[in-house]
Amino acid sequence: MSALIFRRAFSDSFGLKELCKGSVPSMRDVRRRLFVAERRSDTRRADHFYKNYLDERLGQVEELHELPWAILSALAFRFIKRTGKTIHVRSEAWVDWQELLPMISPLAVLVAFLVDEGDGPDFQVDPRAYLTAEIGDSALLSTCEPEIRDLIEREGLNEMHMHLNGSTELDIVWPDAVRSPEIYLRELKAALQKSGEPTREFYDQLELGLTPYEIYRRLRSARRVRHITASILSDLKRARRTDIAMASILATMNADLADYGCSDTVGLPLSYRPISRMHPGSPSSPIIDEAAFLYSWFQGLRLAGGPKTQLGLALYFNMLVQTQISRISVQQIDEVGFDQFQKYTFVGVREHLERAYEARFRQLNGAPPHRVLKHLEGRLAPKKDIRDLMMLLAHIIDGYLLFRGCPKRAAARGLRGVAPGCLTGACCPGCSRPTAGRPDAELALVVHFIKRPSRRGRDRVPQALNMALRTDLRQQAQVVRQAAERSVFVRQILRGIDAAANELHAPPEVFAPTFRYLRRHGFQHSSFHVGEDFVHLVSGVRACDEAKSFLSLGKGDRMGHATALGIHPSLWRDRAGPKIMIFAGEHLDNLVYAHACLSARPETAAEALGLQTQIAHLSSRIYETEYSAASLYQAWLLRELDILEVLELERRSDIRLDVGEIAAAADDKAGRLNAPARRQELKRIGDAARLHPLAYSIYRERHRRGNRLDERMEVRTNWLTEAALTTLQANVLRNLADASIAIEVLPTSNVRISSYDRLDEHHLFRWLNLTADGFASVPAICVGSDDTGIFATNLQNEYAAIYDVLRRKFSVGPNEATSILEKLNRNGSAYRFRPISLRT
Repeated sequence: MSALIFRRAFSDSFGLKELCKGSVPSMRDVRRRLFVAERRSDTRRADHFYKNYLDERLGQVEELHELPWAILSALAFRFIKRTGKTIHVRSEAWVDWQELLPMISPLAVLVAFLVDEGDGPDFQVDPRAYLTAEIGDSALLSTCEPEIRDLIEREGLNEMHMHLNGSTELDIVWPDAVRSPEIYLRELKAALQKSGEPTREFYDQLELGLTPYEIYRRLRSARRVRHITASILSDLKRARRTDIAMASILATMNADLADYGCSDTVGLPLSYRPISRMHPGSPSSPIIDEAAFLYSWFQGLRLAGGPKTQLGLALYFNMLVQTQISRISVQQIDEVGFDQFQKYTFVGVREHLERAYEARFRQLNGAPPHRVLKHLEGRLAPKKDIRDLMMLLAHIIDGYLLFRGCPKRAAARGLRGVAPGCLTGACCPGCSRPTAGRPDAELALVVHFIKRPSRRGRDRVPQALNMALRTDLRQQAQVVRQAAERSVFVRQILRGIDAAANELHAPPEVFAPTFRYLRRHGFQHSSFHVGEDFVHLVSGVRACDEAKSFLSLGKGDRMGHATALGIHPSLWRDRAGPKIMIFAGEHLDNLVYAHACLSARPETAAEALGLQTQIAHLSSRIYETEYSAASLYQAWLLRELDILEVLELERRSDIRLDVGEIAAAADDKAGRLNAPARRQELKRIGDAARLHPLAYSIYRERHRRGNRLDERMEVRTNWLTEAALTTLQANVLRNLADASIAIEVLPTSNVRISSYDRLDEHHLFRWLNLTADGFASVPAICVGSDDTGIFATNLQNEYAAIYDVLRRKFSVGPNEATSILEKLNRNGSAYRFRPISLRT
């Protein structure tokens, strides 16, 4: 409740529209819209609950220009504290702070704290040196837990799962967007053209009828407002009376005016950062320049006799536009599921910034001397062309070496020779102590292939076939192999493979041939995003099992997310509801999978027996033939086969259903090929057709039944008991543990995407056996942050969040909590991917 009312104070899109037309909303209207926005967030509470909070927290605010400072100052007082030299979030307010971050600029709150504290430079003095020391390179504050600080100092954190794109935080995105709205518009339009309907949905979620051009118009107006504000502050700094009236402020807000049509800002250097008008000189980092501008702005609001009305209204407008940028940059707490998350990756708000990498590595390590991360494993998408991939790798590595201040940076260009120690955590000749980062800091990169749905005209092709994606994967895998063969440097840095994006768009079987191909060519280790979002819990558990089986995950490999293996079945059912719509083919797969797993255990054999009738009925509906559960399960096991090779065999041999001929054709072709990887795939096909002819026939028939597989049907979520669902989870967890496969836990990401309302519901604590329904066998767990910018987090804060739940909910003592964090962190070190070695 710490942020109630305050958190939505700058989310008034209707008020923003009014200001963009030069009309100032009344405080009464703003209060009413705040009440409505809060009430919509939880309609189970009575009106008086919200109105009482509204009166208590905004009762003294009579004029709109008073609102922004009142909000920011109150948030700073409620959330932020200084202990010694450390500014941090109050431990007791941590959960509320994390929920506040998607809705407001943390930098604005932090700067408000510093201004209220009153220990910084006077209004006339350039505050950038002071703010650099206080803030560093990230506005994302953490708690002040000695145990976490000690862990970072002693060992450094091991970041096991972080996407390099999507990592830039809001308070770095915002000053870039408002400084260059034309570039921002270009990126938004390009992203909209590329992604289409999902991004249009996204804009309508924010505000009906919102378009990239309207965002551009508001950014353009905000830029003018910021520069006219800088003019006011410059006059105040020089003790001159400002002649800028309220009418001029409103004129600059008018979004119908182009820059050349706004007489009040003609001649102002709008391409400059506003702080440069007050304090000329070399610019600092964007986040520090923005902090300095806010610092001066807030100080100006507090000056006796200053133009508080103009400055306050300008600040309110600035915060309204910035919050809209936050809404398309940071996933909100009420937007659940991977589809919602993926819209943030589509919208294009970070494309311009994220073509360079140095600033991101600074941000991820917080503040000088940037000693938070020991091992950083960054994910990047592959390319279809070797030159494009090598160029991308070179940009990332150059940015990291620039961040480190490595003198070997110039020699590393072109990725020739060997990687310098500043990359690999070893001693770097001539660079015994890099200027930034831990001496033993290590960068590793992992290629993550992108999941895409399969579509052909109006008829939906079965996801299992997904020919276009499979063809692209084959080409991308060859490019990745070529990059590794071409450069020792690449082999030292490019450590493994993965597949990311919406798992509902492509199952693990689509990636099986690609993973086998690259494993054969030196990429010994892999991970796979799976069990993160699912229609039914059995679908998620089955997908995790498929990833292990079809992708041949083994010792030292990892599985990303795997929420389906930990979420409590009762919680999932409660959030999913009593019934769901599901594809008929997916439901049949779930029935067959559950039957096979449950029938193998005496305590669940009876429940498995009860599934046989449903399997027979549904298989008859889809295949027009009633198949046994055993035959369908054996056909499921064959899904790892490379369907591209199968189709080529059928085309060239004019074979359709004669499995004997398929086996012979596969053996014959394998004997004539020199390519070992393709011989291996053909041998798999021949063995499958020869040893399991009925299962192979069902496997192929499935690819021809796209329409029937993809008919939707309604099913009860409780068609299996909670005990049976837990048995399925435990079975896969035990298999992962036996195979020495680790699971990557992404706490904030899972709360935003999965069925959780709060982190204390997260399955990590069930895996740690802190709940009454833990598991007998659980694999090693390591921690990552996923998309740090989209989720407004970083690895230090992921550990802080885990520590908070351990102490607050489970009453774990500080020593035991520290031991748990150390174990999670060391698991990351143990399961980090090592440099690859080529095979032929």
